[in-house]
Amino acid sequence: DGCVSIGMTNAMDISGGGSVLGFQTGLVGFQRGSCQPVGDTDPEAVFQLTGPATGTVDLTAYSLDFVPDIYLRSGMCAGGPEVGCALGAPIGGGVNSASLRRAVTVGSTYYFFVDGGRSVYALYYSPR
Repeated sequence: DGCVSIGMTNAMDISGGGSVLGFQTGLVGFQRGSCQPVGDTDPEAVFQLTGPATGTVDLTAYSLDFVPDIYLRSGMCAGGPEVGCALGAPIGGGVNSASLRRAVTVGSTYYFFVDGGRSVYALYYSPR
């Protein structure tokens, strides 16, 4: 049906908000955000969330080891329509970051991706 994607069955649910400390170990990625370079094959981490009652999400990823790119897709699979994509950038002190604030549909399913490199990252999510 076109919805089967690597990593989607194990996507951590972050609907309640908070933070995640993660580690990218894959050799190659299977997804790419629209704002990323075409040749980007870095691995991605995938998270699932449900649109909060406020209808707005704030997502930020940080890393000392790579410049994170982040994107959000709607629907029941990773191939759903992209809601937003943000390229990361250095913010000083050796820290790299990418942030995304988007209006979402209350109660709908979304998939959030941290992409752009390998190693340690921190994700912060606030269901505003």
